[in-house]
Amino acid sequence: MKKKIINKEATYLRRKLELYESFLFRYLPRITSLSYVTRLNIYDAFGRFGTDRSGSQGSPALLFEALRKQRQHQLRKRLPLKPVSLTLLHPPEQVKTYRNALEYLQVNNAASNTCKLDSWAVPFNQGAGKVSRQSQQQPASEKHLLMLDPLGLPQFLFQDVPNLAEKKVDIIICLPLSQLWQLHAKPEKTIPSAEVAELKGLLDQLFPADHPYWSPEPEAAAYMDYLKQAFSKDDKLFTALEPAGTEVPETALLAISTDAFMMEKMLMALQELRPAAATPPGQQLDIFGLARPTENQSGFGEEVLALLPEERDNQQLYVKGLKAGLLPAQLMDGLLQLLQEGKLEIKDDRNKPLTTTPPNCLSYTAFKAAKPVCFFSLKEVI
Repeated sequence: MKKKIINKEATYLRRKLELYESFLFRYLPRITSLSYVTRLNIYDAFGRFGTDRSGSQGSPALLFEALRKQRQHQLRKRLPLKPVSLTLLHPPEQVKTYRNALEYLQVNNAASNTCKLDSWAVPFNQGAGKVSRQSQQQPASEKHLLMLDPLGLPQFLFQDVPNLAEKKVDIIICLPLSQLWQLHAKPEKTIPSAEVAELKGLLDQLFPADHPYWSPEPEAAAYMDYLKQAFSKDDKLFTALEPAGTEVPETALLAISTDAFMMEKMLMALQELRPAAATPPGQQLDIFGLARPTENQSGFGEEVLALLPEERDNQQLYVKGLKAGLLPAQLMDGLLQLLQEGKLEIKDDRNKPLTTTPPNCLSYTAFKAAKPVCFFSLKEVI
């Protein structure tokens, strides 16, 4: 019996496109429906694993198709159209492949007038600088999203990424997570591709020698949490890694943002990547509505309990929740569960006990208010 050979590169690219597709068809409606957003600028950066030679298969074509479908949806529903741009950010070494991708998109764009197209043949650090300058020169009503696949991307450094996020560029990084984890946990038993080994080395540079990341007996959950923390820039940035869970997913998307509201919108879309919530691969192109929130049959009491080692006001809990991967509705669910179990104490801004959580206290609007409206703490166990 012949041994089945698995092409990990092809598997990674296929899974990456499935995740991109699932994320975009949930993220785009949420962003373009916001009244204060006047324009969306998307950048697609990748090395070897992004498109075929014809340019008709890969993330540029997928991103364009998502934007085209979004425009069709807006026209059909008579919704306001928002200008959109799509820029390919590629290494000079692969200019021919990217030129084919751009030409393919230009032909299709001529028929649909979907977006403004551009292509930058520059090393990633230079491209990141251009993105940063654009985000700083344009009004805050324009939103910027970088879709980044660092696998096989020449002259790439992860240290450039948090700096870019600080310039109000939201970032989605695609990672071959199970391959990286296997190489980290069992290096002596793993034979990675050159690209995965290089990517692992770049990630390793983010952690000092005394960091628990280098534990001789690493745990999968801790490893994924360390990756999130590494991009938070000392907890200044919001990060999320999905699909989440106790098992390391084959491929995952790491989201980074400096804006709480933008992270909330990304997290709403990212949670749909979880196996129990996701639409079967290949069927996302027919979806253009807001998917239902991810449900947790056991509630979110334990997750919220972990966020309350001390008293927190509603604004602090909103931020802590997002950084832990919990949406406001999930925080409210956990608080209600703790309240019903008699573990939670709530007080208003005058220190008066409350019997229930004030409505909308965990919203972005409440987070931006001049002061907190309530405080949460765990009751002392006697």
